[in-house]
Amino acid sequence: MTKFISAVVIAFFLGLSSPVYSNELPSCDDLAEMANALEDMEGALKEVGTINEGDEVDKALEEVIDGLKVVALVEDDSHLSESVLMLSQAWEKMDGAALMSSLSQTIDDFDVIIGKECTK
Repeated sequence: MTKFISAVVIAFFLGLSSPVYSNELPSCDDLAEMANALEDMEGALKEVGTINEGDEVDKALEEVIDGLKVVALVEDDSHLSESVLMLSQAWEKMDGAALMSSLSQTIDDFDVIIGKECTK
């Protein structure tokens, strides 16, 4: 599981490497890879069940949340910004039910961005 979580975070951030510096959204291929990584993260969280403060899953979530904040900012998307805020708050409180709910909403909002940016 440790290697899997690490792979998810790496896949997510590969898609963010250029936007962090250029304030441009990642390519459609990178966005798709990031969306897949989010869904993988959701599956991994379901499998793990409990997250402990400071463990690898906790740290991976922090990194993914930070990356999602960048995408929401670059895209200037209020829906994604709100769902990422809810995800961040659930993560900070270590509220498993709220975390899964907000992660699901974040995935939905991320998919909207992909639809908007990549189906022109």
